[in-house]
Amino acid sequence: MKFLPVASFSLAALLLAAAPLRAADMSSMGQAMDNAMDKGERARTDMHKAMTTQQNAQGEMGKGMGMSMHNPDQLKWGDAPPALPKGAKVAVLDGDPFKPGPYVIRIKMPAGYKVPAHWHSRAENVTVMSGLLFLGMGDKLDQTNAEVLKPGGFHAIGAQVHHYAFTKTGAVIQIHGEGPFDITYINPADNPDPAAKK
Repeated sequence: MKFLPVASFSLAALLLAAAPLRAADMSSMGQAMDNAMDKGERARTDMHKAMTTQQNAQGEMGKGMGMSMHNPDQLKWGDAPPALPKGAKVAVLDGDPFKPGPYVIRIKMPAGYKVPAHWHSRAENVTVMSGLLFLGMGDKLDQTNAEVLKPGGFHAIGAQVHHYAFTKTGAVIQIHGEGPFDITYINPADNPDPAAKK
């Protein structure tokens, strides 16, 4: 087979270049393509069967499989972990934020809620679902030096970046990232977790 310069490719040139192939070569290429397609289809079918078997064994669609579906009225809200200031509610949408692997959580913050300056050992991705969230960078919560995120707003925060957050009127945010989730306050006295003070 001849190799043609890219600029000279046309359907006619391709047909002429392929003309020296024997019918037997074409037949084996076609058969190889059919076999590859069959293997791909079998792999997809096997994967689907395995997923269905796992779903049935778990009794819940998507649990532990990386697929979950939640409507807002189905979320189960509970108190935020002790490392976050009191008053917030948390719903886990996917994964386990305290184990290695991906997670998605929502946090419902009441009006006046503040998270003092802190950092995380892994990147954090924040999307505002409702309300207004104020975010700032630095070692102290400074309400005069924060940017507002409106519903639909997104903020990516790198690992170990010092930042703070607050809401004046209340907000619901969604956080996703790689677990385990952790929070280290710049000023240890800001950590609301009683276990941290022992």
